[in-house]
Amino acid sequence: MEKTYSEKYAEQDRICTENKAIVEFFLRNFREQHPELELGTRFYTDVTVLSGPNAQEGYRYLTEKRPDLYERYKKDDLYVYNIKWAGATFVIERKKIFFDDGKCYVNPLDMPVSATMICEGREYAVPVEIASAVVKLYSAQEYRGAIYSAHRAQMGSMVR
Repeated sequence: MEKTYSEKYAEQDRICTENKAIVEFFLRNFREQHPELELGTRFYTDVTVLSGPNAQEGYRYLTEKRPDLYERYKKDDLYVYNIKWAGATFVIERKKIFFDDGKCYVNPLDMPVSATMICEGREYAVPVEIASAVVKLYSAQEYRGAIYSAHRAQMGSMVR
């Protein structure tokens, strides 16, 4: 029996909650370990992951200081996520599997191979477990949003 929208949403919400806690804990510890950075309270509460570098700092850093990484990102060789309002951009390399015909497959459940966080114009190594939580949080947030939209559309069609 297929799950209801509510069950699907609850499942994705649980995944979001678990991974948000991991990412938020990492960011809070990072802030405590780096008091020299002017992070303020940007790392607290709203841990929403967006695809791509953040519009200011992460994009500028990748295009000006690390064009090699930016080119790999444009070719889908690297994945780039940013934490909304936090000023933190994660550059994540995930394992790829190539088929005989040359096509590439990336298993979204695979652990990242390596990860870096760009924050205030510097790069910091990130444990792959944290990078994995960032990827899972992004996927779950996107899927949860799609479930919510589909449910609203279904409810809207029932009202008419």
